[in-house]
Amino acid sequence: GVTAADIDVVAVARGPGLLGSLLVGMGFAKGLALATGARLVGVNHLHAHLLAAGIAAEMAYPALGLLVSGGHTHIYRMESPRHMPLLGRTLDDAAGEAFDKVAKQLGLAYPGGRTIDELGRKGRVNPAMFPRPYVDNDNLDFSFSGLKTSAGLVVQANPALIEAARAVADGSAGAAGSVNVTSNQGSPELPDMAALHDMCASFNHAVAETLRIKLERALVRENGPLPGTPAAPARKKRKKSGAVAADAGQAAMADQSASPGQGACAAGAGQGGPVPGPHRAPVR
Repeated sequence: GVTAADIDVVAVARGPGLLGSLLVGMGFAKGLALATGARLVGVNHLHAHLLAAGIAAEMAYPALGLLVSGGHTHIYRMESPRHMPLLGRTLDDAAGEAFDKVAKQLGLAYPGGRTIDELGRKGRVNPAMFPRPYVDNDNLDFSFSGLKTSAGLVVQANPALIEAARAVADGSAGAAGSVNVTSNQGSPELPDMAALHDMCASFNHAVAETLRIKLERALVRENGPLPGTPAAPARKKRKKSGAVAADAGQAAMADQSASPGQGACAAGAGQGGPVPGPHRAPVR
């Protein structure tokens, strides 16, 4: 029941994100604003992801926000809809990128992350198959490049995984799924789908566990020790690499344009963000 004349404001994702998509969205939004006389508002794409959680129910601030999109894996302290200091960020491959790159190694079509997720729902998790990447530290940043490399080694050592993935890609996996997927007895020409399902389930588990570990660490840093957990032993401080420090500095410059005061927090992203003071309210 709303007409173009009823539109007062047009909001559009201005970045970060894929340039082509941003240009198309921005072009349409500008045209709509010009045609209707509405005010045009640019929205930080990543903040929009976080605020989407408040559509169904009102958000209680301050909140701890975990953002897991295609190209970003970030943790924010959400003070308000317009102030979201960055606590931890992706240093290289985000979780979504790791999914797609592993799918490519298997020969699955892009975007393959969704396919890996679906295949994993049919398998059994082997927690020892893959490491939890970049958790042996004291920060809140993410790095999934090591997990991607580990998955590549598993694929190289098990060519049958590629055969099974090829069956998924060409649609013949349905026939394999209709027989005994553990041994494929009576149909030796069909690939062993169980191995692929288990590998995908284990990969899903490694990513999810990594997110859980970092988010739990963020909760402890913001609110203090979680109930019923023993105090963690003090870690020895390690000399930080120049690459990580430089990367965190670039994040600070990039995020200064996104939200006032956010850059200072981004500069500390390599160390998991600033240490909260006693006056800070606990996050939800």
